Amino acid sequence: MYHSNKISQLFFYLFIILYLSGCAAAKMGVTRSHPQTVLPASPIVLSEKSRSVEITVEPFDVSRTSISGGHYEGLLQVRQPWIFGLSDYQKAALYGDLKNVVRYAFIDEFIRRGLKVIVLPEHSDKLNLPEAKIQKNAEMADLKISGAISSIELNTYGRGLRGAFEGLGSSGNYWESEIVLSDVMVVDRKQTIIWKGDVRQYGKLLNSPVKLDWTMFTLLSKSLQMSSAMGGPANLMGAVMSMSADYYIEKINKNPVEIAARLAAIEIIRKMDNFLAGH
Repeated sequence: MYHSNKISQLFFYLFIILYLSGCAAAKMGVTRSHPQTVLPASPIVLSEKSRSVEITVEPFDVSRTSISGGHYEGLLQVRQPWIFGLSDYQKAALYGDLKNVVRYAFIDEFIRRGLKVIVLPEHSDKLNLPEAKIQKNAEMADLKISGAISSIELNTYGRGLRGAFEGLGSSGNYWESEIVLSDVMVVDRKQTIIWKGDVRQYGKLLNSPVKLDWTMFTLLSKSLQMSSAMGGPANLMGAVMSMSADYYIEKINKNPVEIAARLAAIEIIRKMDNFLAGH
């Protein structure tokens, strides 16, 4: 009996250490110190020519888009395996439509910045535009922008425990995204290439929407449940399941994927303007 209790205590302390610090697949706080990403609030200074041209932005190809990422907990930012990570439903809530988030946030940023964008009817419902902004003839555009979304990465970093030990084991309480747009081309009516290349952008927002719904009492209870279930190999799965994490996701109003897509649009706008200003 004494030996069994000793094992339970050792397991509990080991779990506490692993949860609070991490042991594998750790990010080690690489992006923890990065500031929150803020979009340029003031208007972008553009040449008169850039503001007068009509632009068609084709929604980027997503047929080969790679989507990756994960949820991290603990001081060393350890990626959580399935038993300590998000459920399939929660993953769908976070990752469900990221391809279209990038496609249409990119186009919308051109519109927000006051450029003359031709939007075809089949895409207008994604942009919430008035009827006057919807065009039917993209061939009339002075410039056309096309490309593909190569990859989207979205990571969330937990807030740690709740209750009296609020924040204990926090991995930073933020979320971040990096997107890569490939083979982006800006061409004119004569199919002359104004600019071609790849774009990589990063976005970070504070306050991760993912919260671990645990207190220190929950952690202790789960540890005791697991130690009592460790009666042999037959009980191993039940013991592991007793330690599964409980999360909830707050309402999401904006996400770092959108921020990164808008920054990518601003980068292309500036490259386009540099060319037009010199011609």
